[in-house]
Amino acid sequence: MKVVGAAVDVSNVCWSPRIDPLGRQEPLLSRLDLVRQAWQRLHGDTAPLTLIGDLSLLHQLSQQDADRCLQLVDSGDLNLVSYADPDILALAQDKGLHVISADQFIDHRRAHPWIVTAPERFLTWTQESDGLRLVPSGIRAVPQQEMSRREEAKELGYQFKIDVRRSSHKRVLRSEWRCTTLSCLEAMSSPDRLLSWPKLGPGGAVLCPSCAQPLEELGSRGLTVVIVIADRDTGQELLRFPMGENGAIVIGRGSLPYGINLAASGLPFSRAAGRVSRQHVQLQVTASAKGARVTAVDLGSKNGTAVKRFGSPAERRLAHGEQVFVGDKDELVLAGGVVVRQSGQRFFSGSPLAPDLDDSGGFATSTAHEG
Repeated sequence: MKVVGAAVDVSNVCWSPRIDPLGRQEPLLSRLDLVRQAWQRLHGDTAPLTLIGDLSLLHQLSQQDADRCLQLVDSGDLNLVSYADPDILALAQDKGLHVISADQFIDHRRAHPWIVTAPERFLTWTQESDGLRLVPSGIRAVPQQEMSRREEAKELGYQFKIDVRRSSHKRVLRSEWRCTTLSCLEAMSSPDRLLSWPKLGPGGAVLCPSCAQPLEELGSRGLTVVIVIADRDTGQELLRFPMGENGAIVIGRGSLPYGINLAASGLPFSRAAGRVSRQHVQLQVTASAKGARVTAVDLGSKNGTAVKRFGSPAERRLAHGEQVFVGDKDELVLAGGVVVRQSGQRFFSGSPLAPDLDDSGGFATSTAHEG
């Protein structure tokens, strides 16, 4: 008989207000004991558990719990790492373990596509009158945009030091910025405005991500979406960038003033990008009563632009010069191999995701797939 094993997201367990004492918003090691007992009731005392937690948990626990936590580390029963999620998922994948966590791991789905194919291996908890029970987490497939939104929040934090939960940081995201340093590559390629996110420095200083010099604020972006460009075959993201209201950007291959050059040095290599025309498609963001609307126009591309509506297996190729509205879960396919889509970000106050749109620009009536 096969012995069932599991990896436990210790930080997630200890912080959960859904484990006794219910509602308390503080990390408690006693919650880990209750989860271990629930696991043993299901699979027996010998069923192995691998405990992995974030190192930061040690500094968030009470002194008594922190001392006990260190004892678990010293005995080899608990492994504390800087960021536990990747270790938990890698171990579960390699060893075929269950995962005990309330996390849906949406920001790791692209790196671990097996998650959605093995939902029975993911368990969470529910507090019943007779004690804690482990139950299926309810792992479900989600749109690329939802994965992108979760990934983006972490990218903004790690790479640009922007915390999307803080109002002062949201103000930085809602504003347009310009680098005025003459020797900066960012300023030379985009003299009118920064096409990437700014970086926050000490004291909240807003800095250029390339030259680290202070940026000039140009005013509000208005409604904003983030555009993702990816290789269709590999799924690899080539780049992403924000677009503000009434902004128009050309995507192509080669030197483009105020545009996105898919052949630029520093971008991940994509064979598919070699089929994109020098000026392939133009995107524009406009405001409507229901939010931001993204417009695409094929600029006479050699290998074509197609629109793929969410939920439809078919693509429709655009005529040269044809304009279409692109819904928040739709995709543009350039030259058969490069995908352009909205990221699904929701970090701008007053900037809801655009609804789905049909080919004529009308708002679709169905929102059943909204994630």
